Amino acid sequence: MQYFVGTSVGLYAIGATLPYATLPASTVWSQEGVGDMGNAVVSSLSLRPADGNLLVGTHGYGMWKTPLSLLPVPVQLTTFQGTLQNNKTVLLQWTTSAEYNSKHFELEKSIDGISYRKIATIAAAGNSSITRNYSYTDREPLTEKSYYRLKSVDIDNDFKVSNVVLLKLSGVKQDMQVLGNPFKNSITVRFIKPPETKGELKLTDMAGRLVARQVFGQGEQQVQFTIPAEKTASGAYLLQAFINGQTYTTRVLKE
Repeated sequence: MQYFVGTSVGLYAIGATLPYATLPASTVWSQEGVGDMGNAVVSSLSLRPADGNLLVGTHGYGMWKTPLSLLPVPVQLTTFQGTLQNNKTVLLQWTTSAEYNSKHFELEKSIDGISYRKIATIAAAGNSSITRNYSYTDREPLTEKSYYRLKSVDIDNDFKVSNVVLLKLSGVKQDMQVLGNPFKNSITVRFIKPPETKGELKLTDMAGRLVARQVFGQGEQQVQFTIPAEKTASGAYLLQAFINGQTYTTRVLKE
């Protein structure tokens, strides 16, 4: 919602989600129409619903107007939070108090708080004036830190992004995760923690013969390991990661 107030030194406005009576004293108001009416004394305010204009009467500077958006916010999100479940999964929950032409919600996840990817799409209510509760359980293997955010998308595909939720695993040890197994031409390798040193990935066949290797940098928590198609037939292979003086080994399958 948006509040306007006429003062002896101009028109001021603020966008807020709280009722006017509960706004804190420290609330910062922004001056409107500085270039037009300046610091003129505002003597009256009136909303003209026909064209969505706010009419501003001033003392000695005539009548001014400013357009307002009278459409409701597509989604009024009241909460978005996440909870670790036995250090294995994450329960994500959010609540809306109202929805107008909402289309869906997109849950996004990041391991570094910078690069996000979509992990789920949840249908929205469309139009609603009651409290609605949503939830989703992320069952992907967790890293030391997991960042989540919620994107609210309306029927025009306009969207708004929520606050970021950060969840941390306590007492976790370094390990290697493989995403997309069996693999085709590449293997996505993710580490529980960002590597403290440079590292190396090796893929060998079950007889120990080297198939491919790739070096990655310090702090590179997710690595795309490209495998030459001509060097691999369908079957089982051993994937090894060498980081921080430790070796991590797992079995992978080529389709």
